[in-house]
Amino acid sequence: MNSEFSRGLALHQQGRLADAESVHLTVLRHQPAHARAWHLLGVIAPRSGRPERAIQLIDKAIALNPDYAEAYNNRGAAVTEPGRHDAAVASHDRAVAPRRTRGGPAGVIRDVADASRMSFVA
Repeated sequence: MNSEFSRGLALHQQGRLADAESVHLTVLRHQPAHARAWHLLGVIAPRSGRPERAIQLIDKAIALNPDYAEAYNNRGAAVTEPGRHDAAVASHDRAVAPRRTRGGPAGVIRDVADASRMSFVA
């Protein structure tokens, strides 16, 4: 299934989101605890006009892997809507939390810079 996930990731990166979504769903039928597949489905959802679904899918990835920084970052991007600023900040803050102890303040600055470049990136 790793090769199938890799194929889905490649399709995603090529912008073939419907095809990538289909592959990720296949991966999840065989491996329902595949956090990266849940996450990438969540990244695809807002681009398909389903922003609320994005949050649900990314939350599933986070439930499976609570230290998944990229998922927290993309969750922050998904909830960045009027009236949801606090939820967005909390998600972005959690994106860098696992790394705070690795590298001190400089590590946090690097992580924040990395997170800002990762918004809805596969």
